[in-house]
Amino acid sequence: KSPLPLAVQQVQVAGLARANVTSLALSNLKLTVDGNVFEGTLALQTGETRPSVSGTLASDLIMLAPIVSELPELTDAQGVWDKTPLSLASLHVADMDLRLSASKARLGRTTIDDLGASLLLSNGQLEFSLGQARIYGGQVKGRLVLSPQEQNIALRATGAFAKIDTGTLTKDVFGL
Repeated sequence: KSPLPLAVQQVQVAGLARANVTSLALSNLKLTVDGNVFEGTLALQTGETRPSVSGTLASDLIMLAPIVSELPELTDAQGVWDKTPLSLASLHVADMDLRLSASKARLGRTTIDDLGASLLLSNGQLEFSLGQARIYGGQVKGRLVLSPQEQNIALRATGAFAKIDTGTLTKDVFGL
């Protein structure tokens, strides 16, 4: 299994482009991915070992359901932990430094306000950082790192929550 399946259906790009043999820079960018509209900058550079993508994107509203629905299942049809190995091989294809901000993000019935996040991919190590987000009357931040090891994958995660209305959260997320 790949940890990052990407099933993007529609992409539209508009902006100013500057290019040479080894790089492409997009400024005044308006990027639409499956209905999510982003503005900002992106740069693509071909390096000696692998290409790299960097950028800063902002959005008024991000619909997370299409993104999250493509994540790999962790359990099989009977609800038992799926022991099929995850492969991080696809993470060695490129490096990435992407910063993302959104006024609102929606996932099902959950609304996240003032989202600030980053996605870093370097030498096959994937790091997702949630620098800030307001959710259920409180705040959350955290960090998730996936690192390839010789025969397995190392996972490190940290998080902090403050003043979250857990009653409403469990009702919206788990239906309890």
